[in-house]
Amino acid sequence: MNASAGLKKREKIWRSREFQETYSKGLRIQGPHLILYYIRRRDLPYPRLGLCVAKRSFKLSTQRHLVQRHLREAFRQTKSRFLPGYDIVLNARRFDQKKVGFAQLQGEILDLAKKAGVLKTDRLQ
Repeated sequence: MNASAGLKKREKIWRSREFQETYSKGLRIQGPHLILYYIRRRDLPYPRLGLCVAKRSFKLSTQRHLVQRHLREAFRQTKSRFLPGYDIVLNARRFDQKKVGFAQLQGEILDLAKKAGVLKTDRLQ
């Protein structure tokens, strides 16, 4: 994968205080494998993504990194459907990676985003 195919640096949440603000002031939607936190940032013309895959949930670093790559790619492929100006943090719960594939994670992200009302199609109806 070349660098231009991934998320741009500006589309990622990096700072600890931004994560903490999203957790404390934002809203939360829970799914079977993910928890989606979101908060509106009016000054941004694009959505941003933050990931949290805890060592407590996935002991091996290879497992954590695989889950992170899947979540990042699922968001990248669907980011055009998200409303601009939202910070979205995805926390991965413990799940069996052999049973839960990329397509299922991508579908769950879209379902949670739809429930949260952060997809463009939700606002048009």
